[in-house]
Amino acid sequence: MARRTLELNHPTAYDIVANDFHLCGFGTAFEGMPGRARVLDESGTVLADVALHVPGFVGEFVESVRLQATPSSARGMIRIEPDDPSDGEGGPLERPEVPITFGLILIPGYQGFTWYEVVPGDTLSDLAKRFLTDADRYPILAEANRDSVSDPNSILVGQQLRIPLI
Repeated sequence: MARRTLELNHPTAYDIVANDFHLCGFGTAFEGMPGRARVLDESGTVLADVALHVPGFVGEFVESVRLQATPSSARGMIRIEPDDPSDGEGGPLERPEVPITFGLILIPGYQGFTWYEVVPGDTLSDLAKRFLTDADRYPILAEANRDSVSDPNSILVGQQLRIPLI
């Protein structure tokens, strides 16, 4: 039996997502269904449950996701659950989990995000004023970049930041 795999390629870890978005990845499957994707909020509430489909036994999947409830916070998770927990070689199949950020909870009017490279003199407050119209909104930028900003008072030149668009 060939080694089974199930990978999530989009969204990537800590991406900001809207209430409607697409899951993209790669998987092997019996009868074209490698598993399910569940979108959970920080409290563990399932906000969406989507079957993953591949053409035949192996291939890429692209699935539409629509949140069925309002997340409890901006922090969430996509959990991939394979239909068969075996990797085909006697071991367990990896169950990808991808942390995400819910854009409409993070900031009302969320329309997507762009990347910004920090230059000398930048602060989160300055960037909040520039992109979000109010310096006091810097905690939004800190949360949107929680994987790379541990201290909102310290960002590094060259650092790539997600900037929510409104």
